[in-house]
Amino acid sequence: MGLLEAVAESTLEGLALASKSDPDGAVGRLQIVADLADPTIKRVGRFGWRATSASVVDQTAVALNADMGVTTRALPTHICGKATAGSDCRSQDGKGPELSDSDLELLVRYTSLLAVPATRHFDGEQPLGIHAEKILAQTPAETSLQVQAENMMQSSVARGRELFVQARCTACHAATLQTGRTHRFAELRGQTIRPYTDMLLHDMGAELADTYPQGRASQQEWRTPPLWGLGLVEKIDAKVRYLHDGRARTLEEAILWHGGQGQASRDRFKAMDADDRRKLIDFLRSL
Repeated sequence: MGLLEAVAESTLEGLALASKSDPDGAVGRLQIVADLADPTIKRVGRFGWRATSASVVDQTAVALNADMGVTTRALPTHICGKATAGSDCRSQDGKGPELSDSDLELLVRYTSLLAVPATRHFDGEQPLGIHAEKILAQTPAETSLQVQAENMMQSSVARGRELFVQARCTACHAATLQTGRTHRFAELRGQTIRPYTDMLLHDMGAELADTYPQGRASQQEWRTPPLWGLGLVEKIDAKVRYLHDGRARTLEEAILWHGGQGQASRDRFKAMDADDRRKLIDFLRSL
């Protein structure tokens, strides 16, 4: 997350400006949010479903408070209900933050500096990789089949990447960004990253709308989610669901739910033959 935080606001402003001339009308908007520590300071949002947090520390504090009921100095009061039980909740606020500044800082450092998962099946990747010890127990024929399978997957992923670009998915899922030179963690500065997001708000159509607009974002607008690590999510949770409300059971379903500014890319995906659609999905799974 620190790498996304390290992208300069001017870069995101440039992406928003350039999108105004997008041939598919995929015009992205900046979400502008108040800094939790000093609400008079306005920043470009980049985290959350609607880019409602501008920094890792703010996103962490919000998640602790809204999702887990844990207070910090940044958000010292609980989100309590209006029923009788709410008074018990509110009575806890006077006891002070439940998480210290130092513990919050540790969480922020961890989430900021946790490495991005490595891509897989890229051109030239060695198919034996870390599984070399298993290869020693295989027959030459088994090894040959494994190498052939990996070479075929690399070819499929390479073609899928081309199709991803041809469908203009990159109009919103920007493949490459550059981090700035001023982030507090030196190791995050001046890097070329490939998160596949522009971190802008895009209108995704009425079918993906909810009833909870936030900040400048309407009910139909969502931040473009980063795609890096996408192919490993199902390794973490075999029952993984996709999109903001988990309605999509597969990556293909997630693409087919795209409407609004994503509709033209969705229609190009639908027009592909089954083999090309599979290759594009193979590419997404390689991230």
